[in-house]
Amino acid sequence: MAGFPWHRQLAPPHDLAAKQDWMPPVKSLLDGGEIEPLVARLREIAAEQTGLVEEILKEADFFATNASRMNYPGVRSKGLLTAG
Repeated sequence: MAGFPWHRQLAPPHDLAAKQDWMPPVKSLLDGGEIEPLVARLREIAAEQTGLVEEILKEADFFATNASRMNYPGVRSKGLLTAG
């Protein structure tokens, strides 16, 4: 999830427990091409935060707008590579 500029702020590198709470399920949604649930989860995370709401909602909007480009299972099935 290195593409998320706020991922380190939500869970600093030294706070592995916090990172493990939210990162694997969100990454799994992205890897599975489940963009609508990913966007919904990002919006939930934004509602739970106090200082990063704008940044997280910006990312949610990015994924919503570019959902058709993020069909990673389809890309992989064609033998193409995805980052991450």
